Amino acid sequence: MKIGVIYGSTRANGNTERLAEEVVKELPDVTRINLLDYQYKDITDQRHDTKGFSPVEDEYNKIIDQVLECDVLLFATPIYWYGMTSVMKRFVDRWSQTVRDERYPKFKEQMSKKDAYIIAVGGDHPRKKGMLLVQ
Repeated sequence: MKIGVIYGSTRANGNTERLAEEVVKELPDVTRINLLDYQYKDITDQRHDTKGFSPVEDEYNKIIDQVLECDVLLFATPIYWYGMTSVMKRFVDRWSQTVRDERYPKFKEQMSKKDAYIIAVGGDHPRKKGMLLVQ
């Protein structure tokens, strides 16, 4: 079973990364994906365009290819204003494009078969402030 940890922090070696590393430190097959290591653009919503989404030249596919190889996903993000970081949100938003990408015809089906977990790290009142993210 291959586990993918997707780090969505805007700070290297922060509390979120340290906690996630503690969780996976003894697991044998872990792929670590630090979103800060990749250049990927915001989504341009073209769902309603007759031609669909335009190709985007960035490193997003390098990320999603690694994600698709994993059986279990662990999304690790600090809680910023009751939600995930912009780094993580931008990544998740791009899934709308991937669902319609002919290079990934089974993306939705593949993602639906994965187990997914969230590590959400917050300062004060993290259980309260992280609830919206978890829901």
